[in-house]
Amino acid sequence: MKALLIGGVFVALSCSFSHAEDTANTKALACPMWGDLAERVMTLRQSETPMSEQMRLVSTSEGPVKKLGEALIMMAYEEPAYRTDENQKNAVAQFRNKAELVCYKGGE
Repeated sequence: MKALLIGGVFVALSCSFSHAEDTANTKALACPMWGDLAERVMTLRQSETPMSEQMRLVSTSEGPVKKLGEALIMMAYEEPAYRTDENQKNAVAQFRNKAELVCYKGGE
């Protein structure tokens, strides 16, 4: 469900561009940035940062960026926080890849 929200937010963002080729360019720029955001969110999740702190940070944003940030945070906190460094790194990498995949598929 939240993956659909992220995809929908990305579509809304990409619709602000006027041509189909712009959408491809938008994805090439935006999806790695969403991946960076997802990585930061999950890194904080793995360090047991309270969800409310992350929500407070994203609350200063507006519109689709705020909605995407909130969706990423909620998705991250639906995942377990791991104890070992290796498992934490794997969780962060998987979450980033998941967010980027949804982003790249979003405009299709």
